[in-house]
Amino acid sequence: MAQIAWLGKKSPFCGNVTYGLSTTESLRRRGHAVHFIHFDTPAAPLGAPLVRADGGSPQAVAVRAGAAEQEPEVTLPYLVKSQVYTIPSPGAQRELRESLERIRPDLVHASLTLSPLDFRLPDLCQQLGLPLVATFHPAFDAGLAPGMEIVAVNGQASNPDRIAAAVTAAKDPAVSVTLIVKDGDQYKTVALPYHDGLRYPRLERIEGTPDRLGDILTPRKR
Repeated sequence: MAQIAWLGKKSPFCGNVTYGLSTTESLRRRGHAVHFIHFDTPAAPLGAPLVRADGGSPQAVAVRAGAAEQEPEVTLPYLVKSQVYTIPSPGAQRELRESLERIRPDLVHASLTLSPLDFRLPDLCQQLGLPLVATFHPAFDAGLAPGMEIVAVNGQASNPDRIAAAVTAAKDPAVSVTLIVKDGDQYKTVALPYHDGLRYPRLERIEGTPDRLGDILTPRKR
């Protein structure tokens, strides 16, 4: 069983929220411990100190109820939060560091919370000796969300070959990928800001390091 620290979003609702909650739930069903770290108002009343049970410095830590969610979640304080951007409170970076030091996860996953902490996380994980992975979603940034159907690409009925051809052509910065998508009973046009062509990334484990992903993907033993 792996310990995973997942830095993501729970609100305001958006596609990234759905992605994070569904993926972490799937990881829990495989038997892994997932600690969800996100920006939220502290659980204590306004002005009351948040004190850790071990006597350490203040932390915004809550434990969620539910049979499938027994790992503690870490709630970081913020000043402003929207679907697009979050401005952390001054102490948020310290609380994030202390939470990672306490949890000591096998892996840290950053699901692009769109705050200044996103850009400090690589240095922080390097200092703590923690593996870090991050996911970025051009389609989400363009406004696509789960449940939408791509019906046309660059003015032609959509199929896998036409999508691949459009993405390949868009390696030229002067060429764009334009999609028509169906969202329920609504249709809209979406411009996809992507110019890196077809990419098929693969992960290669650094020689001499533990196979973390292998542990995560191993089915639970009954």
